[in-house]
Amino acid sequence: MARNKGLVVVAQVAVRWADMDMMGHVNNVLYIRYMEQGRLGWFNAANMPVATDADGPVVASNHCNYRKPIEQMTTVDVKVWCDRAGRSSFRMRYEITDALRPGEFYADGETMLVWVERKTGRPAPVPDALRALISSEEPESGR
Repeated sequence: MARNKGLVVVAQVAVRWADMDMMGHVNNVLYIRYMEQGRLGWFNAANMPVATDADGPVVASNHCNYRKPIEQMTTVDVKVWCDRAGRSSFRMRYEITDALRPGEFYADGETMLVWVERKTGRPAPVPDALRALISSEEPESGR
């Protein structure tokens, strides 16, 4: 049986001066925002807009492993893929690396999302079109 590599998207995000905190590095909250921007890029690439009245994903949890501080304005690559799905939930994974400095690995993380029927607010089955984009193998790491 062939393994599904799934949809892997790399979103580039500019680190802004305003992202820096008084400690001289990007504030930890911004890593979650960078993952959010990557997640929206993944859904756009999948042709599954999330800002509609249709059923869609809701964030159940976020987790970030901070590996190295981002200490300067740069551009980061946010690699995004999905690697696991249940009946109504799926896991999206991330790696944040420096787009301008190969080998600089800043963070990895994941988001658990639940597919929700908007009219009722109740969990609904993950659509087959989304399930087809979920990877059954780990993409090559940026580490």
